[in-house]
Amino acid sequence: HGFENNYVWVTGERTVSGEGGQYSIDIDDPSRISSRLEGPWAIVTDAQSGETVGMERDISDNNDIYWIGYDNSYRQEQSNVFYHTQIAHDFGIQPHINAEINSQTPLRVNLANSCNAFYNPRSMSISFYRRGIDNNGRECDALSLYSDVIYHEYGHGITVSLLGNWDPFSFPYWGETGNLNEALSDYTACAISD
Repeated sequence: HGFENNYVWVTGERTVSGEGGQYSIDIDDPSRISSRLEGPWAIVTDAQSGETVGMERDISDNNDIYWIGYDNSYRQEQSNVFYHTQIAHDFGIQPHINAEINSQTPLRVNLANSCNAFYNPRSMSISFYRRGIDNNGRECDALSLYSDVIYHEYGHGITVSLLGNWDPFSFPYWGETGNLNEALSDYTACAISD
């Protein structure tokens, strides 16, 4: 099915999908529908190809967007990252947390290394390594397939937001404050996953 908070273009006019991936747009004589894994809170790009999964087709009687038919990535990791980032975003903006994260987060999947993921506070982006063999010879799957990893990495963005501005000297990512940063991201993943 479609995703929430996903940009959809109908004959060149853009709208944002709502709950359950539903969208509507008032336009005379629509002829084409297109979308890609991009919305107000996330845009997903494959690090190897530089592309974002997208679709475009003629308008038909059924204009639902079923991403499983368009995401040809390894195991639909682009769709998975997009979907779970929406959940993490909604968690962070709850009134009792109130993180100011209402901007588009660049998400990159299939980086050329393996067995890791990271949040970059300078670019406010999240990167996920592709499936592969780690330095110890262990095989691991693409971490973009694991919701807990996505929530954890997005949790770093929530922490940066709550600090007001990332400053490596006031809240450095080493020692005790680095451990707190990791703990808060672990908490985010646990709280969302329940």
